[in-house]
Amino acid sequence: STIYTGPDFVQDLEFNNENKFVFRTANNLTLYNGSSFVPLVGGANFFADPDINNKGDVVWSTGSEIYLYNNSTGQTSNISNSATQDFYPRINDAGQVIWQNNGDLYLYDGITIQNLTAASGVDYADNPQLNDNGWVVFEGKIYSEGKDIHDIFLYNGIEVIRLTNDLLDVYYPNISDNGRIMWYEVYSDRNELCYYNGSQIIKLSLDADVTAYWYSDDQISDNGWVTWLENNNIYFYDGISSRILSSGTFTNEIPIISDDGHVAWTATNS
Repeated sequence: STIYTGPDFVQDLEFNNENKFVFRTANNLTLYNGSSFVPLVGGANFFADPDINNKGDVVWSTGSEIYLYNNSTGQTSNISNSATQDFYPRINDAGQVIWQNNGDLYLYDGITIQNLTAASGVDYADNPQLNDNGWVVFEGKIYSEGKDIHDIFLYNGIEVIRLTNDLLDVYYPNISDNGRIMWYEVYSDRNELCYYNGSQIIKLSLDADVTAYWYSDDQISDNGWVTWLENNNIYFYDGISSRILSSGTFTNEIPIISDDGHVAWTATNS
């Protein structure tokens, strides 16, 4: 059924597991709280990068600040107060928020703000993703090594550790609540899907071109199960083994997975 109809094109649509969502149009940022629409910000104010947790709390960037809407109290607060370039906030169910500022990452725990990357040796951090335990995975560059490519780094609640260190660029990492991590590895002729199981890195794709999606958070479940598109087939990995879910008679696209392991994708006649 249709929930929203409006004059403007809907962008930056983010859902949670409780049938609530936030979206951006040309002039407004709006929350649907399960029963009604709540305007969060609008008019001439710049806003981008919204995210929502399962409580219905919403974060977004104004380009210079990070704002948090508390769905329980209905209050909006500025949690960054930095007056500089704050972008790409992510929020977990504990109410922790991670965002990027001038190549550093900042973590808000509900009271204080911590710079995660200041002492990590990472010169430029990007695309942070946050799980419900406060662990953060991100892309990072270390310029002194003389290579202009990303590596994958993990903040495990205590320290930042490096997961990759080679000559291949990597991007779109994401992390499950049990600390499993996926990302894409870039070759000259293909993308491959890599997976960190807590102790070692394995490749889920084997010398085959994997279609990379920027919404990689929809491709890994809370318990670390993964779905992906490879050579027109939809694959599923349950932490032990992989299998093909789709039929080759269709053109398959856009796989997503729920936290309980249900996988959906689009399929059209070839």
